[in-house]
Amino acid sequence: AAKGVEVLMEVRIDALDITVLKGGGAEVGEWATAHGFRLPPAAPEVLDFYANRSPIFLAAVFDADAAKARGQRIGDGTPVHVTIPTKNPWVPLRILGLGKNAGDRVDADVFLLTDQRPALLPYPFANGMRLDHSAVATDSLLSDLRSDKGMGWVPQSGWLTKIAIDASASQLTYDLAVDAGGTSPSRVAAGLEAPPSPASPSSQPATEEIALIGIALAFLGAIVILRKSQPVTA
Repeated sequence: AAKGVEVLMEVRIDALDITVLKGGGAEVGEWATAHGFRLPPAAPEVLDFYANRSPIFLAAVFDADAAKARGQRIGDGTPVHVTIPTKNPWVPLRILGLGKNAGDRVDADVFLLTDQRPALLPYPFANGMRLDHSAVATDSLLSDLRSDKGMGWVPQSGWLTKIAIDASASQLTYDLAVDAGGTSPSRVAAGLEAPPSPASPSSQPATEEIALIGIALAFLGAIVILRKSQPVTA
């Protein structure tokens, strides 16, 4: 293991080998390189950007042979259910542009289910994000979600928000901060302000603010943050 990196969890889900790591940006980058991940030139800056906000990372390796044995084909997705106790989630968007040219398009959807209408930062408007839906979740949707394995926690009522990401890679210089109470999302979580200095007593993140870099990508259909290029043979 790379010095300074702690492996918190290793698990196999279908054809994915998932590792949850704790460490600084440079240390996680060294770990990734040592484990065969090919990181683009911008990776150190992006890893530091996230490590300064949370030291927890999720890396996934796609096993093409295992996928072929399971009958998976190109384009098939693998759902990953990760539970993180957090009062106010945040969605890592900047990392979606990692490894892309400035003009490359990034298209994804973010779905949020909260107790009430959430406050968002940045607000989706002319910044590569678009608010496609914001309304009380229907009973039929909640019942359908609740019927899935491991989804018994879905509440009896809630607010459904859908945000479409339709941006160039160069636009994604931010993350999406969410205040589930509908008041004041964190500018630090949104990437609009730097975290407090480590010397500051308030710089240590509260437990509820620790998030896994990559959990949002699972919902976006791109669960691999750091990935090996191993195509499935159709």
